[in-house]
Amino acid sequence: MVVSVDIGGTFTDVVCVARVQSRPFRLGQKTRNDECRMNTGGANRDRRKFAQAIAASALLVAAGAAAATSPPALLTLRVSAPASVKSNEPRDISVLIANGGTTPVLVLPNMVRLRIEGSGAEYVPYPGPPIDPWGGAHELAPGAIATVVFINASDKRGVWRLPPGNYRIIAIYDVPADLAPPATIADPRRFWRGRLESLPTKMSVN
Repeated sequence: MVVSVDIGGTFTDVVCVARVQSRPFRLGQKTRNDECRMNTGGANRDRRKFAQAIAASALLVAAGAAAATSPPALLTLRVSAPASVKSNEPRDISVLIANGGTTPVLVLPNMVRLRIEGSGAEYVPYPGPPIDPWGGAHELAPGAIATVVFINASDKRGVWRLPPGNYRIIAIYDVPADLAPPATIADPRRFWRGRLESLPTKMSVN
């Protein structure tokens, strides 16, 4: 498995902004004597509603401010493979991770894997301990693309055996929410967590 990074491309972000409006509220305004009668329970309910409205407005404003100062990362995943190969030819498969956001993102190439569907497709794991998820971790700048190459359909975990036939190939980038960054990571806030699946591509082995 080989990893490379390329800077380039143009991406567009869509930012949604929520505006909160509140109307003046005057509690217990008196007009005529017969209109200013209010029981204690009704006044308390009105006060509670008013306090809840103020709290909800504050939460919306705070969420909008956080989104404006720290926009979420926009990662996309794409897989590329030769449309047709012979049985004795290499079957190199490339996975591209693109950062379409406006802030750098820490990506983990070792957390990229393939799912190959088709009659006879078999994944054979390598013996030995699990791979280090942080191996090869690097920061992906806005607009940059990291390429992970699975040489002959193999990675650090194992290899795909593909007899002659037709196959659907899907790339998966899966970073568990409970994966804690090591102390060597300078800014853990740039560490992206989540799961991405690419659109499938087809390959035939003749």
